[in-house]
Amino acid sequence: MTSYRVPKASAVYEANHSSVPSVDDAEPKESKPARMLSAIVMRSDAAWFFKLQAPPEDVAEVEKAIDDFYAALSFSESGAAEWDLPESWSEKPGSATRFATLEVGEKELEMSVTRLGPQDLLANVNRWRKQLGQRPLGGPADLVAENGVKQVKLSNGETLYRIDITGTSSGGGMRPPFAPFMQGGGTGRNPHAGLPTRGSSPKPAGVTLKYELPDGWTEAPASPPRLATFRIGEGEKRAEVALFEFGPGNDAMVVSFVNIWIGEVGQTKLPADSDLGDVTESVKVAGMPGELLDVSEAGDDPGRKGITGIVIRGESKTWVVKLSGPREVVERERSHLDEFLGSIEVAKSEETGDGE
Repeated sequence: MTSYRVPKASAVYEANHSSVPSVDDAEPKESKPARMLSAIVMRSDAAWFFKLQAPPEDVAEVEKAIDDFYAALSFSESGAAEWDLPESWSEKPGSATRFATLEVGEKELEMSVTRLGPQDLLANVNRWRKQLGQRPLGGPADLVAENGVKQVKLSNGETLYRIDITGTSSGGGMRPPFAPFMQGGGTGRNPHAGLPTRGSSPKPAGVTLKYELPDGWTEAPASPPRLATFRIGEGEKRAEVALFEFGPGNDAMVVSFVNIWIGEVGQTKLPADSDLGDVTESVKVAGMPGELLDVSEAGDDPGRKGITGIVIRGESKTWVVKLSGPREVVERERSHLDEFLGSIEVAKSEETGDGE
């Protein structure tokens, strides 16, 4: 593999600090045993997510009640999920992205109920597996009982996928809610609100990225606001990785990119005050916090568009990595993307400029 140094940014939207993000700045969180007993119903017009995560012993106490609840789910003519709550369960009002929040059992374990546009089942199962430190499954053929995925037939003939994952969790996740999107006069109606604008270019901080390219990735010409472009494959099975750099980020920037990517695959964009913890995965890149979103166009065509995007928030800069292309290629390249992210290092650059 070849090592590259990313050139300085051509445009930033506000003055940067001069310090370098450090792994030591991130306070590690204690990992604790956790079990997720969740479900996904893939309907023609939407995907329904029922997610409960708690200490394994707490989940075991309510496992039968949860299974009975899942088996009895139904959907109204308007497409909304319907249920009868078991004894000792209660329901709280929904939010911008949650259809409802259920409190399960005497310990009031939280189950989130979320309705999104058509989704990729494997990608979401793997997102949850990674949250609990488990290896991702290799393909649809691995969505079987021995890997914690069971199919349950509902009364209307539809299939509910019961997902049972045990691992460890650091208790991290997105910081809800995302009302800070309204900062700076944003209205929430513009999907690009919160993103940097091109115009004045203050001197960027003396920070740069170093990384290594996985096998099969080749560098291609890039123009602002991209720092780098990498090509993968040829013809109809070609994918692309784009690397961007901006100034210090905020929650509004994360929401903006998530909505841009969701919009690119034809899904309904999220409201400004969304809690993205139900649709994104928290990751660490070079010790910096990041949010990862994996989405794709509806349908079963392996050539449908897929996107895996990561927003990485450093102390003085924000980096965005976007892998896009046919779904089958995006899934195949996910291990290479993880390799690329794992190779990233943040270092002081040898020179700074005025961004021109």
